[in-house]
Amino acid sequence: MDNYQSLLTANAVATRNCTKVDYDVTTLVARQQTQKRTLATVVATTITSTASSLFSNRHSTGSEDSVNTSSQQSSLTAAATRLAPMPDHLRSFVAKKRGRISENEENDENNNDTSVLH
Repeated sequence: MDNYQSLLTANAVATRNCTKVDYDVTTLVARQQTQKRTLATVVATTITSTASSLFSNRHSTGSEDSVNTSSQQSSLTAAATRLAPMPDHLRSFVAKKRGRISENEENDENNNDTSVLH
């Protein structure tokens, strides 16, 4: 019983000595990695997973709607493939708005800005 008590005491001391810094750093890294994904990636992933689950749910029930669901899946997949990452000129526009671009880069951007938004 004494060994059990000393083990509990050692565990309590070790727990007390732990700092919250490790937890915060881990959370911060996870948050930074999440923010690296563009909106297009998130939307495309959501559409694709929704289409897949919709298709598998209908297909597993054996209902007559499975043909309609297949066409829904293909249209959702087509919508997902049309989504593209943010073009460079929009990315630099956002960076300028946030104050992350230098004056030289801004001048270069204005001289080469002949693209048309679609």
